[in-house]
Amino acid sequence: MPESPYSLVISDLHLSEHHPEATERFTRFLQTHTGKAAQLFILGDFVEFWIGDDDPAPFNLLLIQLLSDFAQAGTTIYFMAGNRDFLLKNRFAKQCHMQRLPDPYPVNVHGHDIVFMHGDTLCTDDVRYQRYRRIVTNPIVQWIFLRLPLTWRQKIAQSVRQDSKKQHAKHRQALMTADVTTQAVDKVIDQYHPQYLIHGHTHCMGEHQHGQTTRMVLSDWYQAGSYIKITHKNITLNHWK
Repeated sequence: MPESPYSLVISDLHLSEHHPEATERFTRFLQTHTGKAAQLFILGDFVEFWIGDDDPAPFNLLLIQLLSDFAQAGTTIYFMAGNRDFLLKNRFAKQCHMQRLPDPYPVNVHGHDIVFMHGDTLCTDDVRYQRYRRIVTNPIVQWIFLRLPLTWRQKIAQSVRQDSKKQHAKHRQALMTADVTTQAVDKVIDQYHPQYLIHGHTHCMGEHQHGQTTRMVLSDWYQAGSYIKITHKNITLNHWK
């Protein structure tokens, strides 16, 4: 019998030309589900760093090819920005045949009431990060940055990557400890009353019960990945290697 319709959710792949193992992992994931999944939801930090849709880097062209092929095989792709790819805009989304989503995004998928989020806005105890987020998501700040010459933005990205290598272990540990706050989660649940709240960002893969709502958290894809599969019967959180 043919498999019943299903949808997939992933987050925090942090893809870049410097992490080919993650790209290979993602490629195999797409190949496994090509022509089978009804929908794919990408909940932010799809790439490690994004300097604008006008960047013609070969790696970006590879991502366009992978996603557009997957979409044209019959899967509807949705993308929600994270804290690494908040500059990913309509041009790239159109090239990939995917639709951008707001954060949070309440939706019914195969009969389940779900709220999708990237997850960073739930970490309200990290005051420094929340201040940074308000700055970089400001439309005026983004407008100015995206109008800098591409060569300037590339140099900024290179500087950020070099610093990221030095701070990588520390950054991952910070994400693991800077978890969501109960107050932030309860606020979202009180507003939308979902059966499921699904997010990434913290990289702390797991399931948590908040009254009648199940909160499911996706991991990063540095060492191995994770994904959520949604069918009419259930929602499952799975590892991907």
